[in-house]
Amino acid sequence: MAKYTEVSDDTMELFEKVLNSTTINQDMIRIKILNCETEKTPMKIMKANDLVSFLAKDATDIIVIVNENLLDLLQENNTEILLDELLSGIGYDSEKDKILFIKPTFNSYPEVMKKYGNLLLNAKETVRLLLQQKEDEAREAKQAKLEAKKNKKK
Repeated sequence: MAKYTEVSDDTMELFEKVLNSTTINQDMIRIKILNCETEKTPMKIMKANDLVSFLAKDATDIIVIVNENLLDLLQENNTEILLDELLSGIGYDSEKDKILFIKPTFNSYPEVMKKYGNLLLNAKETVRLLLQQKEDEAREAKQAKLEAKKNKKK
């Protein structure tokens, strides 16, 4: 069974620094960070279920689990970058009053990243924007078609 502990003051300070630099509404999304020395990755994120949220003395929506032993092997700026990336996956749908985990929009291979660097990032971002534009256009066309159908019935 995994043993969870509170994180060190240094990790908590870095976590709060990164969290405060994000756009996460901390009044709507409550995040708790814990240490687990048996965690196989430096950090992961999970949604707290209703029972955990109820039992927690300070209501919790999201739990960030870190392995401080692994984090200690990284340079602080790398830990900060990884935390920022991890927290960037948290979103909130105000219409549905629901916390979301947003999937990353970018995957690649280390060799390709080394070869092209920012050029690859720019190309991937261009593709993402083009796909988003196509989605928006399809949604607008569908909406226009539905409205035309409604108007035709009247």
